[in-house]
Amino acid sequence: MSDLAAFFQTIQLPVMSEVAQALVKSLNDDQVQVAQLRSIIARDPALSAKLLGLANSVNFGLPRGIGTLDDAIAMVGLSQVRNLALGACLSESFHGVAGLDRKKFWVSSMACAGYAQWLAQSLDMDGQTAWLTGMMLRLGEILIAQS
Repeated sequence: MSDLAAFFQTIQLPVMSEVAQALVKSLNDDQVQVAQLRSIIARDPALSAKLLGLANSVNFGLPRGIGTLDDAIAMVGLSQVRNLALGACLSESFHGVAGLDRKKFWVSSMACAGYAQWLAQSLDMDGQTAWLTGMMLRLGEILIAQS
């Protein structure tokens, strides 16, 4: 058995949660409604709290707090909601790797995916596929580190 075949027998690919799968499908839809996103995100209390925390962060400098998921989605924007949601869902799918700063890893993963999407869109290519490809690149790195 080759080293590569042995490697693939030892790794366990993560399973995305139902919430993450639903978000991927809905956020690839340009006609998605805020109410539809809210109903998906609301099924995950931790994700809901993260989204509200992001909307109420100093980055937005609001004079009043955001208290509903609808307002948070509108404030943050679909692109940021997608990044936050998938990052949160995927980060829970992977076991820890010794010496890995999870926050830095996911920030750089989102940046890689975002740059891939931006580049693809500027070349009139499918930005969603490029985003996923950029994310998969980084996920491959964490699988290698886990083994």
